[in-house]
Amino acid sequence: MSDAGDAGDAGTKSDAGAPDSGAPPCTSDSTCGTARYCEQATGVCRDAKPCPQGQGNCDFGGSDYCGTGQCFCDTDSACKPIHRACAPCARSLECGTDRLAYDHPADCLPGDAGPGDAGLCIPRKDNGCPVGYNFPTDGGIYCVPAGGKCGAPGACTSSAGCDPHGALPECDTAHGVCASACSFDLKTGESSCATGLVCHVDPRLLALAPQESNWAKGRCGPPCAASSDCDGGLSCRGEGVEHSVERCTIAAGCLGDVECPDSPGTHSLGYCDLQSRACKTDCRTTGDCHAGYLCASGSCVAETCLQAGGASLGCEYGQFCCGEQGGPASCAAGVDAGACYGAPKATWCDACSADADCRTAALPNQPADAGAPNVCLDPGSGAKLCWIGCDPHGPAAQCPRSWQCQAITVGCKQSSDCGSQATARCDNPDGGGGTCACSADADCPQDASQHFASSCKQGKCTITTACRPNCQ
Repeated sequence: MSDAGDAGDAGTKSDAGAPDSGAPPCTSDSTCGTARYCEQATGVCRDAKPCPQGQGNCDFGGSDYCGTGQCFCDTDSACKPIHRACAPCARSLECGTDRLAYDHPADCLPGDAGPGDAGLCIPRKDNGCPVGYNFPTDGGIYCVPAGGKCGAPGACTSSAGCDPHGALPECDTAHGVCASACSFDLKTGESSCATGLVCHVDPRLLALAPQESNWAKGRCGPPCAASSDCDGGLSCRGEGVEHSVERCTIAAGCLGDVECPDSPGTHSLGYCDLQSRACKTDCRTTGDCHAGYLCASGSCVAETCLQAGGASLGCEYGQFCCGEQGGPASCAAGVDAGACYGAPKATWCDACSADADCRTAALPNQPADAGAPNVCLDPGSGAKLCWIGCDPHGPAAQCPRSWQCQAITVGCKQSSDCGSQATARCDNPDGGGGTCACSADADCPQDASQHFASSCKQGKCTITTACRPNCQ
């Protein structure tokens, strides 16, 4: 189905017969005689084509003045243009009443029954109301014209009659009502228009303040071929990053951030200043900057690891964030607060042969009552290293990034491996290596002569909790 369109406006390029010459302009089909119609755009009477199927449809297709669904078959078996919505009429036949033949069937309502002062074509809600008309709220069957009445505010003959700041800034001249503006996706090149049409910028809407919702929107139409096709000083050029489409737009500059190039030199993603319609390489917010940079006083500057959220978010593996709460009391020499630095190998990757080698004043040590002494263990690299004690419930910053604060438990294969106390027991359900289990510290092995001690933590005999070295 097709929209009924303007009454006779499609006939400006009609081949339906020569116009009368010298006659006064016509105002209705009835003034033109049998098998003739009044071309509304010119006020000229023209010959009408015969209905191709008797009292049937008048779909000629192509560029014919009837096109598809643009005419009705009159009682004189002649095809005449449908009268558009809110246009004068004498009979409902002129309005296109068949809901199967027309997108928006309409009836001719007299002035005392319809939203006008005379007989007018008013669309029914059968197939939905056309653009610029609202569904009836009183349970009626007729669509309500914008403004509540034909010719009321909301009706128009050009976009100049529509409010550029409102929801309906463009004039749908086919229906004589104000309608919404179309939009154009600067990235994909897609328009909110029917297939084959593109959204051209409306100079009226481009002149609005950029913060207005209708700014730089426009009207649907065929792609332009030259700038002479454009109004208001606009130019015809390709626009759309992913798929360029010829449309009427600004001659140069930008209408959105997506049209602006990246700026590695200033660490900016680039953005469009809508007021000047020019691409900028500074920043408005941090969102305009590359990852790892913040917008400060209009410039993208490297964010510190403290600003990023600490070493876990702002530093590389094996590094500390200088000044992070819970981290080492002092940073490596020459490192400023907020900067990342690698864990000093002399402290965090110190070789050892016994636990005592790791409990010197030269290394960080947890308080004696913390139950987390430094230990000497092989982390799996084939060489023993000092594991620096840590609080399992403390901040992640106490260990270099990615070094886990993990419990070192007492391993066993049998209960005797867990000490000579009566409550010693080995939890090894699979018969392999297990862990000494406990309910209290007294259940865990102790050997003062070897400076060995363990305590019960979460049901396991635990020697300490320490940062697991990952030394390269």
